[in-house]
Amino acid sequence: MKRLVLIRHGKADWDKGLYEDFKRPLKPRGKMDGEIIAENVLKKEPAPDAFFASKAARASETALIIKNHLKLSDTILHFDLNLYTFEWHDLLTYVRSMDDSLKTVWIAGHNPALTELVNYLSFEKKLLNLQTTGVAVLELDISSWVEARKDCGELAAYHYPKEFKSHTND
Repeated sequence: MKRLVLIRHGKADWDKGLYEDFKRPLKPRGKMDGEIIAENVLKKEPAPDAFFASKAARASETALIIKNHLKLSDTILHFDLNLYTFEWHDLLTYVRSMDDSLKTVWIAGHNPALTELVNYLSFEKKLLNLQTTGVAVLELDISSWVEARKDCGELAAYHYPKEFKSHTND
């Protein structure tokens, strides 16, 4: 059994088109939502054996906020340009290449790749959209990451920041 926790980056700053996509940072709300998700969801998850994140600014910032809030070791977090993708099959290739010594892996990345990967791997519950700073927890019935395939697991949990807020701010 493998546990895959997929985390979509926080709300990005699209104001005035100041940033190219790769360099687009988080909005203040995106930073706050990272703290909320770390405290209310990820704190209750088994600690990851590895935490991989896209090198794009908004995904790396989200991962750093989570890592710092949970006081995870610096050696756990790895930034990878290959995770800057919007294609689910690229993510599947990445997952299949992970070291089998890793039992629980967290990945911070981008939509629509994350939503589509969740729906490919999970046999029952399906997501319409993994919201910004949303977390999808998959329990995969595999012993090796290379075995990741259609319907090989279950969407065990799905959470997003608005669940834990009494009101919303942008």
